[in-house]
Amino acid sequence: MTDLSTLTLGSTTDPYNKAAERGWDITDASQLTSSLELEADVVIVGTGAGGGTAAETLSNAGLSVILLEAGPLKTSSQFDMQERSAYRDLYQEGTGRGTKDGGMVILQGRSVGGSTTVNWTTSFRTPPETLKFWAEHMGVSGCSVEEMAPYYEHMEKRLNIHEWPQAPNNNNAMLQRASEKLGYSWATIRRNVRGCLNLGYCGLGCPVDAKQSMLVTTIPGALDNKAKLIHRARVVRILREGDVVKGVEAEALTPDVRGITGQKITVRATRTILAGPQPSCCGPTPPIRMSASESEHSCIRPRWRWASTKSRSTPSTVRRSRSTPITSSGRMFTRVPSGSSWRCRRYR
Repeated sequence: MTDLSTLTLGSTTDPYNKAAERGWDITDASQLTSSLELEADVVIVGTGAGGGTAAETLSNAGLSVILLEAGPLKTSSQFDMQERSAYRDLYQEGTGRGTKDGGMVILQGRSVGGSTTVNWTTSFRTPPETLKFWAEHMGVSGCSVEEMAPYYEHMEKRLNIHEWPQAPNNNNAMLQRASEKLGYSWATIRRNVRGCLNLGYCGLGCPVDAKQSMLVTTIPGALDNKAKLIHRARVVRILREGDVVKGVEAEALTPDVRGITGQKITVRATRTILAGPQPSCCGPTPPIRMSASESEHSCIRPRWRWASTKSRSTPSTVRRSRSTPITSSGRMFTRVPSGSSWRCRRYR
């Protein structure tokens, strides 16, 4: 286990320390003293897996891109591996978000990089049976195993996704032995990491930028391509002219992202991508209004898609949203499984 007291965290690996030198265009909306009106080929709402990847791909193609993120820009130079600050700064509702019935906690990121900044780096391809379900029951075309293969291969290379080479600790070795005894299939996870030190603090933001999240991969790539990033900017309305989507309107949030400053950010664009993390079962985050005028509007909760150019009586992209629940379980052991990551000494 790495001794954290010997590490200089963030200062040598944080790409944002050279943002000015690299000519990156980053705006903290909480500091705006007047409203903004901008234009671009593409405006992207959300900077997680969907938004970050779309930003780099489209900016690589020569399109002008503006990224809007409701959360703050927090980087490895600020990741102190303390739950108090990480939950406050990096998660929706301080990890308190849940389903309406209270039956499930929904851990979603709320900072630049989205949930990729705080996830545990498990990276696997969508199972064939899921792709088949999408095609047969939802009419999604172009997503067969064969058709998706080149896209998976591209992102696996981009994010350095590979099988975890370290031997399992006692916790996981115990699961392996139990699976073999019961005849269950098992496999070593594939992770999007580069130079991982196995600190065990993935959920609090990687302090050495080993996790290949959007924060340190596709978003810097897009910024190098002259994309513009505006954080602490919550999108509240999709702008339309008739049935044609023309952009979005956002409100600037306060530094703690709990209030609004009164400033507006209006972005007019040829294409609008909604890549926000708002399932319909979630709590109080305001939905986006899709309106042609102040008096005519309907609400839409985004989920990784191009904004529709046709209005509906009840437009909602979450009718096809799906989640992958994760359960926790525990038991009493006759032997104490030592060597787990929580034994890592906390950095201060």
